[in-house]
Amino acid sequence: MIMDVLQNMRAFVVVARTGSFTAAAQALNLATSVVTKRVSQLERSVGTVLLRRTTRKVMLSSDGEYHLDRIKSTISNCDETLAAIRKGQQRLEGPLRIKVPTTLAFVRLNRLIRRFASEHPGC
Repeated sequence: MIMDVLQNMRAFVVVARTGSFTAAAQALNLATSVVTKRVSQLERSVGTVLLRRTTRKVMLSSDGEYHLDRIKSTISNCDETLAAIRKGQQRLEGPLRIKVPTTLAFVRLNRLIRRFASEHPGC
């Protein structure tokens, strides 16, 4: 279901960019009817009209204009997250410097630093 919403958002963004369902369909390598359906599903799921359609052109509604950047950001975040997941778990590496008084380090931080060092041996 989440992937459907993401695909619907992608379709909306391309229609908004191209100003045409046909051009968006070509850019997405889909049938125009599929793009139209995806945008309609997105509008139904959010309960508002995102695009104003006439026989001559497609324009962003005020809600579509207001949310377009947020939708683009959501797509970007999802893409980055999926890429990171595919890439695998990232490990922390490099030196870690903590500047605190020696007494505080021994009394309060010693156990935490040891645990951190065992969980992140690259640091």
